[in-house]
Order: sequence, then structure tokens, then C-alpha cells
Amino acid sequence: MNWAAAAPPGVRLAAVQPPGRDSRVTESPLRSARAVAEALGPALADRGDTVPWAFFGHSLGALLAFETAHWLHRRGLPGPRILVVASAPAPHLPRSSPPLHHLPGPDLLKALDHLGGLPPSLANNPRLARLWLPRIRTDLEIYDTYVPRRRVPLPCPITAFAAPEDRLVPVAEVAQWHHHTAGHWSLRISPGDHFFVHADPAPVLAAALSEEARPP
Repeated sequence: MNWAAAAPPGVRLAAVQPPGRDSRVTESPLRSARAVAEALGPALADRGDTVPWAFFGHSLGALLAFETAHWLHRRGLPGPRILVVASAPAPHLPRSSPPLHHLPGPDLLKALDHLGGLPPSLANNPRLARLWLPRIRTDLEIYDTYVPRRRVPLPCPITAFAAPEDRLVPVAEVAQWHHHTAGHWSLRISPGDHFFVHADPAPVLAAALSEEARPP
């Protein structure tokens, strides 16, 4: 489903495109969550938005959204009204699987396919998956090398989505996000696997526009 088509009138979606992705594929990729936050934080601060906005992150994107929210909060800058995460273990948890980013290409794709870590569009198209391999490897390097830091919880609410058929991230690991907010917290279970948001983004959009996300 197209995310823009699923968004209600008056809501604008903005996708983050870090170096090394899509139209920025010729740029050197960022290889740590801190580097992404240090690049994205100032860009958001310079926008000067006066309307409420939310962060959403799926899988690794949840970790990057979390780090960027902390970057803004530590500097006293406006942050998201709500952080919505999906299919992601809480940042403080130890990694439940061994590092994968160093594996040779065929072994890496095989391991990800076994774990359910490839979206259907790639799992069913080995040639396309090989083309995406550098991006996949960079994402895994960020995830594998992430070191959590002790910090105060974020002031914004957090809504976390988990899928019972997700072989990568158990529901219990998603539920631990409650440690990272001083505001309202909710856990929502959506049918599907690790990539359930690709099939139906409507629940995520509804969470981002919920009562908790509105100005006081």
C-alpha cells in the first residue's frame, strides 16, 4: 500500500534519505546510529516547523529515530510529539543474534532469508537482493555495532508495534520500549511478519496522529 495514499488529508509524510541511499547512492554511507542522528538532527532543527510532527521507524529505522529524538532533546530543541516504532527490539537489549554484516554476500543473504529478514520483493528475487546487498550490509553494520548509552527517558510518548509472526524480533523484545519514555506508552500487536507495515501502514499512521501526539 502507498503510504501517501493511506495518509489522511492535511498530513504530510517525509521520508529520510541518508547518504548512500537512492538518489544519494554516490555518497559515502553513514555507518553508525550516532552518525545518522548527528546528520539528521541539525537538518530537522533547521526546518523551523511550527506544526506537530511524529517520528516513525521500522526495524533499524526505529533505532535511528530514537537516537535522533535524543539528539534533539539533549539540546533543548523541539522533538517529535510521539515516537512510533515497529518490529524493533528496545535499544537497551543485548543483540539476540550474532553479527551478520561481515558475512560473504551469499551467506549473508541466506542467513537473512532464513530469519525472515528480507522483504518479499528481495527474498523472491535473488538478483535484486544482490543489487541491494551493500545497503543491507551497511544497515546491519549500524545495528551490529550499536552501543546503548544510559540516558533519561524521552519526554514524548512511545507507541510500539510488534507482529506475532516476526522471526527476527519477538513481541517480548518490542515490549521493552516502555523503559524509554516518561510519557504515555502503548504496545500494539499487528498481524503479519517483520514487514507487516509494508502491507498496511494505516495502523502506524493512526498511532502517529493519536491523542498522545497532539499538543497539550
